[in-house]
Amino acid sequence: MITKIESIKSKMAEQLYLLDVLRMWKEVQDQGIDPEEVKSFGFSPQLLTPRQRADRTRELNWQRRDKYVETRTENGRQLLCPKIYNMVIMRDGRQLPLNPMVSRPADFEQK
Repeated sequence: MITKIESIKSKMAEQLYLLDVLRMWKEVQDQGIDPEEVKSFGFSPQLLTPRQRADRTRELNWQRRDKYVETRTENGRQLLCPKIYNMVIMRDGRQLPLNPMVSRPADFEQK
C-alpha cells in the first residue's frame, strides 16, 4: 500500500512539473513567438530595465542573493542557472526579448 502511495506521489510531482513547463510555453506563445522556432531560453542582464538593474545590484550588494539567477554546484563545479528567462534564442540565431519575463519551471527530480 505504501509503495502505491509513493508511486502516485511521484507521478503527481511529474504531472505538476509538466504542467509548469506547458505554462511556460504558453506564456511564450502568448507573446507572439512560435514555440517551434525556439532553440533555447536565456537570461541577459542587458535586457533588464534600469530600475530592475538597480534593484538587482542593490539586492546583490546588501543581501547577497539574486532573484534572477541562482548558483548550483554539480560535480564540484558552480553553475549559474536563471530563475527567470528574459529572452529566447531562435533556431536562426536571433535573440528575442520576453516581456513580461517567464519564470523557469521548478526542477523535477525523478526517483
